[in-house]
This record gives sequence, structure tokens and C-alpha cells, in this order.
Amino acid sequence: MIRRALSVAATVLLLVAVLGAEVEAQEPGGDDVTSPTTVTGPPDPGAAPEPSTTIAPSPSGEEHEESSPLPPAPTGLTAEALDGGARLRWIAPELDPPATGFVVRRGGDVVAEVGGGEVEYTETGLLAETPVWYSVATVGPAGEGPPSPPVRVVPTADSSPGFTGAESAPLEATERRVYTFSIATRGGIRSSVDHFAMHVAHTLNDPRGWALGGSIEFRRVESGGSFTVWLAEAGTVPSFSSTCSAQWSCRVGRNVIINETRWRQATPSWLSAGGSLDSYRHYVVVHETGHWLGFGHANCPGAGQPAPTMQQQSKGLQGCRHNGWPVGGERASLSARTGAPAWPIGPESDATVWGQVGDQVLACDWDGDGRDTQGVFRDGVWYIRNSLTGGEARSFRWGKPGDVAVCGDWDGRGGDGIGLVRGRRWFLRNRLSAGPAMHFLFGGARAQPVTGNWDGAGGDGIGRVYRGRWKLRNPAGAGPVQWRLTYGRGGDQFVPGDWDADGVDEPGVVRGSSWLMPSTWWPGSGGLVVRYGAGDAISGRWDGLAVDKPGRFLDRLWAFRRYSPTP
Repeated sequence: MIRRALSVAATVLLLVAVLGAEVEAQEPGGDDVTSPTTVTGPPDPGAAPEPSTTIAPSPSGEEHEESSPLPPAPTGLTAEALDGGARLRWIAPELDPPATGFVVRRGGDVVAEVGGGEVEYTETGLLAETPVWYSVATVGPAGEGPPSPPVRVVPTADSSPGFTGAESAPLEATERRVYTFSIATRGGIRSSVDHFAMHVAHTLNDPRGWALGGSIEFRRVESGGSFTVWLAEAGTVPSFSSTCSAQWSCRVGRNVIINETRWRQATPSWLSAGGSLDSYRHYVVVHETGHWLGFGHANCPGAGQPAPTMQQQSKGLQGCRHNGWPVGGERASLSARTGAPAWPIGPESDATVWGQVGDQVLACDWDGDGRDTQGVFRDGVWYIRNSLTGGEARSFRWGKPGDVAVCGDWDGRGGDGIGLVRGRRWFLRNRLSAGPAMHFLFGGARAQPVTGNWDGAGGDGIGRVYRGRWKLRNPAGAGPVQWRLTYGRGGDQFVPGDWDADGVDEPGVVRGSSWLMPSTWWPGSGGLVVRYGAGDAISGRWDGLAVDKPGRFLDRLWAFRRYSPTP
């Protein structure tokens, strides 16, 4: 909930592609990494696969049975239904030498390869009350033998995630359901963890995703969240559970585990279908979080259609188009599970015309509903309204021409108050009306005023920025500078924001069309670089969700970015 006021010059940059945006991952390193092995499938089957024998082409082009003896199939295969999963058991054939392993198939596609001494396999994350078929084949020195006769199992309702649906009472139209998450790592991580945390926060709070257009909010906490999102070195992923693979991401209970190799490379099937690395990162976080929310895997509904986000798109698309966000049925299902309404997703950006050229503009939560909306200061008169798309404006006179308008939650009670900066003197008032104000001196007269919650403790603080040198204080009021940092340079616009959903506002710099959004106060930390429009820069929680997003004002046109940054 960051507020910034600037004066617009009539000769500012032409507005460029306000309704589009680009993003670059500001991630150190860039080391070359080995491409992953291509793996196809597996879809969830709708019918039992037919048993078959392994054959190989002869030099003459005719097919014949393999000359070396292949091991027989296991016997006594059984499948036990679990909550959102299945447990398989079988009897290994007596061989000399013994079997070297077993291949488990679901619907004819490989889902696991286990050692020769194992006679049990458990799979989780399946769609409840949807039948699946399994078969198991023996692997010996001569290769893989024929599969066993298939067995059918129907997973029961998934009650294993940390999410239980216990808070699923229907919400009022303006209420939001809130879940918390933490970020953690395991193993040797080469990626920027700060960038990872920011990307996860933006993905979870994107209106296209499990946020359901804004009725569900995901807030980041240091520890003890509803679930934990892990960035894990590939080799450590199986340490979470024997059902996890070093090749893929996974979900185990309240742990959403993102395989770092997949995070850095995506998968061949995704990239060959035209998907980007950034869009894959959105997909894999949404998919694995979907398991925590109680979803199993889904199938492609038909050739050419968008794939459900719970389809295993990392392994193959089954004729569907790659898609990182929940489809309509998945959104409706989560709404039914949680009681949170599925609000309309809305456009990538909202835009509206309001005000006059030369206005100072602000984005603030005037009514305490969690959404930031427009404000204008013009020649000592304030104009504020509680909608981004129109409506009547409230106005009152407080201040004089030449003042710089600011806003913030000065008392920590929710909802923003108003403020004026006149030279070095600040005037702050909690009510949206004219009247007496707390006033004090802070910072240099030439420095740009900024406001934000610098410590996450409740209530906004104040700051001044001059040529990239930031001086900050929390809470708002008289007193010494508490934090100093350098971020940006002369000629930049300085726009703080909570870019990673942790409740603390970080510095932000706007340079031309580029937004530099770090995840911490300290230069050099990982973050995002987003290109978005031209004109005066503002930031805000346009959907009331936990991350601030860019906005622009130019020649009376306001634009508000609502989606997560995408290429």
C-alpha cells in the first residue's frame, strides 16, 4: 500500500503499450546448464490398457519376439485406494539372476521405476473419485518384460494436504480468504532465492490463478505459514518423500517443492509447445500449489483446448495447448471447496480517464477495503474516489499550490490518511477532510517524499529520496532517520511497493518504461525488471491482493497493471 505523488508534464514520453508488459528475471549467474532428458506422459487413463509383449524390429524390417528371454510379469498385483492416491503391491517373480527393477505404468505410461528389491509403490496427487489403471513390468538383464494384467483403483477424497477446507464458510462479496506461505530452500541452490520468492508471490496473487480474481489472498510469512514453497536442488527432491523424483517438482503434505532444475530450464515439452521459461515458472507453482489445495491430476479435455493447470504439462500436453492458469472448472471447484467466490478475472490492465494534465496523482486505500484507488491533488484541493473505473469523486480543500501530496496509514488502523509536504515540513492527518494535522520536519527540501510500511509492524512510515539516496523512518513523525540506503540515480522516479507479499515495502525505481523492483532494501538482491508504459508512476494493490503492482498516469489516462509480469 504505497503512495506516491508526482506532477505530470505535458511533454512527457508518449504512452507506450500500457496494456502490455515485459519482464526480465534479474537473476545472477546465468551459468549454462545441461538440458533435461525428454520424458513423455503420463496422462490419467480413462480405460484399462491392453497387455502387450515387448517386440523389436529385425534387421529385415520384420518384427519378431526378442531372442533373449525377457523376465515374466509380477503376479498378485493389488491397488489400495488412498486419499488422493493409490498404493500398489505385487509379488516379484523368482529369477536367477534376480530382477533388477520394476516399471510402474498408469494408463500405459511410465510413472515410476523402482528397484528390484521393492514390491510396493505409492502415488499421491491423484484426482479423487476418478478411476485409474495400473500395471507393473519386471526388468531383468535382458530388458523389460511384459506388463502384468492391469488393476483398477478409485482414489478417495484427498484429505492429506495442509489445506483442509475447514475455513470454507461462504464469504461476503467484499471479503477475502487469506492463506499464508513461507519460502525455504534445500540443497545447493544456484538461483536467486529473492527472485524466486517474488515470482512465487506474484504468481499466487495473480487474479488468473488460485486467487480467483481477488477473493483469495496469499501472504508471505517468515515461518509457520499454511504451506511452505521450497526451491530444492534436484537431487534433494526425493528426500521429501519416496514418491518424489529428482526430475520433477512435487507436493508432500504442506510442502510445495519446486525442483530447481525445472525452475532454471522448464521442460522440453513445454518449450517445444511455445511456452517460455517465465510462463513455466507460473505453471509449476500453480500446479504444485493446486495439489496442496486438494487437487489431483487432470487430463486434456480435447485437442487444441487450453490444458488444465492440474494436467501434467511438464511431461506432455496430450494435444492441448500449454496453459499456466486454472481453467473455468478448476476455478469453480476451488470456489466450492473454500467458499470463496470466483470473481471475474478481468483484463490484464484497467484503464480510465480522469483528472487534468498537471495534476499530482496518488494511489491509496481511502476506505480501508484493501484496494488502492485514485486520488488527485490540484491547487490545494483533494479529489478522491473508491473505484478504479469511475464513480463520483469526493473533494475538499486542504493545502495550497506547490505542496506535495502524500498518503498513508499513519495510525496503523487500516485505511489511508492524507498528508502534505511543504519544503522540509510534513503535515499528516488521519481523516479525509480539512482540519488540524500533526506536523514536523524531516529530510531535505529537494528530496522526493515517499511513504510505506518499512518494518512490517503496522502503520506507514515516511521517507525522502534524492538522487537514489533513501532516508526512511517508521512510524511517521518527528525523529531521526532510521534507515539509509542507495538505490537508483538522478532522473529516476522513486516508487516503493510490497513487491513480494511479505508485508514490508521495498524501494522501487522507474527509469523510462522500466520498473526495477527488488525484494529487499539492499542493492544487488534479486528482483524483477518490468517494462510498463510511460508517464507518472504509481503502485498499488489494485485487486486488494498482497503484492503491489505498477500503474501509470499520462495526459489524464490512468492504467493499472493487474496480472503478474509475463514476457
